[in-house]
Amino acid sequence: MQNHRQENSLVAIDLRINLRIPCLANENLHEVFDNICCTLNINTPEVKTIFRLQNKNNKNKNNSQDAVIMAKLMSPYDKNFFLKTLSGFRKSNKTHLMLKHIGLKSNNPIFINKHLTAHNYKIFQSALNMKKDHHLESVFTMRGLVYVKNSITDKPICVEHLGRLDEFFLPQNSGAGFHNITGT
Repeated sequence: MQNHRQENSLVAIDLRINLRIPCLANENLHEVFDNICCTLNINTPEVKTIFRLQNKNNKNKNNSQDAVIMAKLMSPYDKNFFLKTLSGFRKSNKTHLMLKHIGLKSNNPIFINKHLTAHNYKIFQSALNMKKDHHLESVFTMRGLVYVKNSITDKPICVEHLGRLDEFFLPQNSGAGFHNITGT
């Protein structure tokens, strides 16, 4: 459990940016991030480092269409402000941020998310599937941890391991049933 919390603290300031554009020989990722911030009408937060992840499916990352960009910001506040502004952009424009918004000739969307540890990403994906199947009311992350809610009135529950999600179901004669694990 302590190891998971230490891993979470390491990614607390990371943004995961998926542009779906090929790596260019002389690309300037700081400039790409500046263009995104300019489109969102915010000052570019200070960036510790920005780099592309190597695509597991394509070891020749120079030709990869989906090599994710990781931006490590200076503080969780900067990351949260950026994500809140991005959410406001999507709501007010009723569209995703797209490559054409940052000066590229494409209608492909730009997906920007919090970066989660591999462990918490698996939990998040499982919880999203449960929400999609109407077994959960909501799923969200905060400070790198995954939280779920059974209903609108329930308090959020932190899910630190996949087995915790199983607690949402009780065996019944007619199949799996939904119940409240908060004890209320």
